[in-house]
Amino acid sequence: MAVAERHYDTRAPQRTFPARDPLPRYAPAPPELQPRAASSRHRHQEQNSWLTLILAASLTAGLSGIFYVSSYTSLAREAYRRVELRQQLQTEMEKHTRFQQSKAKIDTPEYIKMRARQLGLVPAQHGDGFTVGKARQGSNPDDSTGQRARY
Repeated sequence: MAVAERHYDTRAPQRTFPARDPLPRYAPAPPELQPRAASSRHRHQEQNSWLTLILAASLTAGLSGIFYVSSYTSLAREAYRRVELRQQLQTEMEKHTRFQQSKAKIDTPEYIKMRARQLGLVPAQHGDGFTVGKARQGSNPDDSTGQRARY
């Protein structure tokens, strides 16, 4: 035979790789740590727990905000009331000062004597009080006519 004819493949040669496992080889996890198959019921409970957590947090934040605003307004109200009470105390102190001054004026012997004369009282003859009306010459201060009044 003549020279054997060879057929050459003009395509690029294909490489072959050894087969690999899709997962690395580790020791298996203990059964309590292995993931469970998620059922729709379990997934539903997880969604409810998140919803419950969000609602509780928003309720807590809302109540805290209401209490904060309430305490702030009560503090403002008390501050306003305190200012009013200070003003009232100031006016009462002024009234008290005026009263003390007028009382000191009224308690003087000259004022008492002047006021007694305005009321029609005259000095008694024996000096033991005032007599109502005008003093008469020669009248008996002990008579029972009711003309003598002691103060």
